[in-house]
Amino acid sequence: MNLIIVEMTKKIVMCDTMIWYDLFNRTESFDKTKYQYYGSLSNIADFLSSDKMTHDEFEKEKLKQAIRTMENEADEVIMVDPTSAGSSEWFKIGIDKEEVNGIRNIYHELLRYARSEVSRIVGPTIDGLIEAKDNFRKGSISTKRQLVDLFNSKEYSEDEQHDIIIANILRWLETEWNKMRGTDYSNEELANWEPIEVFVKSYAEFIKTININQPPNKNTMIDLLQLLYVRIKGSTLIWTKESKLLKKVRSAFPENVWKDIIYQDHISQNQ
Repeated sequence: MNLIIVEMTKKIVMCDTMIWYDLFNRTESFDKTKYQYYGSLSNIADFLSSDKMTHDEFEKEKLKQAIRTMENEADEVIMVDPTSAGSSEWFKIGIDKEEVNGIRNIYHELLRYARSEVSRIVGPTIDGLIEAKDNFRKGSISTKRQLVDLFNSKEYSEDEQHDIIIANILRWLETEWNKMRGTDYSNEELANWEPIEVFVKSYAEFIKTININQPPNKNTMIDLLQLLYVRIKGSTLIWTKESKLLKKVRSAFPENVWKDIIYQDHISQNQ
């Protein structure tokens, strides 16, 4: 009898930045028999904008250790901006190679810093992601203000409010991403938004509870943008310790769905 061994496809786990700190400190561990663990531009952005860069040597070394841990332990580091990943999937267009090369250069400088080859990083920036993050923060507040005015002007059911919020998010993303990509896609061409469903529905839950007088936390926005790498019933999970984000994902989907989005929940149901 011939024995045929079929290797199960490993799911990809997108790690938030704290995972790399915890992995170095041995408070978390990887199961590479079942999963592949990825770093991303979101992590790179977090590292580059970390307050630890301007603190004492002890804090700087913590930062360097986390960067080196990602480089050594990640199965891959995704050199694509999450907004580019999302728009590429939704618009069905390719990733800009110049953008990828630019991110590689930034990452190269970050690694030089982590190895103490340079004392500070000069030149390469993450302006694109920082701008996207700030746009999402500002857009969140602006959208919520408009929705508050709309919902106060007329009575809407909870389901109607939800549909209006989703429609506003999609309209806003369509405008912003057309501008970013230099394209002119219409509502009809973008009717199928399944490729960005995890992000859109989680973002909708975020919009519902946002305080218009208090800007969203920057780290929450970066983690939220990481959901643009994740697809419903896809091969990618998110591993984050951002409690607000976890709450939004769980409220946006039925349990049987969010357990295939959130890494911690996925491993608990498969133990």
